[in-house]
Amino acid sequence: MDRRAQLVSAAAYASSTLATRRPQWRVFLRFCSEFGLAPTPASSRTVIRFLIHLSSHCKYSTIINYLSAVNVLHRHFGHDVTFQDAFAVKLIVHGLRRILGDAHEQTLPITPEILFASPFCADGRQRCRFLGGDANWLLLPFP
Repeated sequence: MDRRAQLVSAAAYASSTLATRRPQWRVFLRFCSEFGLAPTPASSRTVIRFLIHLSSHCKYSTIINYLSAVNVLHRHFGHDVTFQDAFAVKLIVHGLRRILGDAHEQTLPITPEILFASPFCADGRQRCRFLGGDANWLLLPFP
């Protein structure tokens, strides 16, 4: 039963998630090593220093991803995650959001011209043709 629990636990994360998390964990561990800080359990002060370090070369969304990775690292080793509840950490996260911004680039809408250029329907299997007027158009599959 314990072996099965290990297998189920190992399947908790998709391989793509682990491929993202592992380098983030390495960056955090390297940071702690270079500055002589204890990586686990990390103090709020350590986490703040790490976030400030990242802010010199990362976007806000990336910094939040690293913070999440540090959280998972702590939980993986059975540590309580108290640093995310610390007011000082919340203050730094809020400040970074204001300074760096968290705006996402808006994608352009799909226009009929873009759809006309596509050789496939939404299901990716059939060629399509367009019927319709100015604002109303219809996408129909044809053989």
